Amino acid sequence: MRSGLVRSGMVAVVLMSFFPAAALAQSPVQQNTWFVTGSAGVAVDSDSNASLVVAGAAAYPVTRELVVEGELGHVLDLAPDDPNVDASVTTAHGSLLYLFNTDYKLTPYVAAGMGVAKLSINTPAGDGSRNEFGVNVGAGVMYPLSSGLSLRGDFRVFKHIDEFPTIWRFTGGLAVRIGG
Repeated sequence: MRSGLVRSGMVAVVLMSFFPAAALAQSPVQQNTWFVTGSAGVAVDSDSNASLVVAGAAAYPVTRELVVEGELGHVLDLAPDDPNVDASVTTAHGSLLYLFNTDYKLTPYVAAGMGVAKLSINTPAGDGSRNEFGVNVGAGVMYPLSSGLSLRGDFRVFKHIDEFPTIWRFTGGLAVRIGG
């Protein structure tokens, strides 16, 4: 069922990118500018453990609707209930965001991307880490507070190969426009 939803979302993004004239309002991003976002929130893994997450991203608009974004995120503790285990995940992902133009200041978007993650585990028995390739899909909203500052909320699902836990991440932060 998840793959059907992902495919439908990807088809919708591709179709909408061919019809940019349907935009109703000005995009919150401008050409030749960067958006830099700092955010924090909560990440939930496959075992329903909630953990603190921090992330930083830099985004550059390709068109008024399409934005390329690079992000570095870190989930602080995947095993918060076990004091003997310190497990964390660091992700580096590149994503494509599609911004929906609306009549309102609130601008929703969908996102999809890929990248790598490093799972680090420290236990009394020993330490270990491994890297894996993965993908992310999600959505979010941007709300302009001023001409160069926006409030941003984001939801992403990170799925990596093999034994990495799937992570559902909810973050909020501030996006600062640089340049232009």
